[in-house]
Amino acid sequence: MTVLKVRRDEEFAPVKNKEGKDSPATARRLVQDLYKRWLLEAGAAPSVLEGRDIEISPLISYAGEGLTPEVVKALLDTQYN
Repeated sequence: MTVLKVRRDEEFAPVKNKEGKDSPATARRLVQDLYKRWLLEAGAAPSVLEGRDIEISPLISYAGEGLTPEVVKALLDTQYN
């Protein structure tokens, strides 16, 4: 058995209930918030992210690394909400 100390908001999104707390909807919201945080750290304008759900494939970035201005622009240009 191994114990890992990680940031809950980056590594844990439980799905235990059909609706409400710990549901697929709340897990999705946590992942979307993580992606938005990565994009903001990479230099995306908050106004551009407002009201949009952006998905970042693990083939592009696994933990927020490699989000260059060119990659961020491509993500924002190709994903519409």
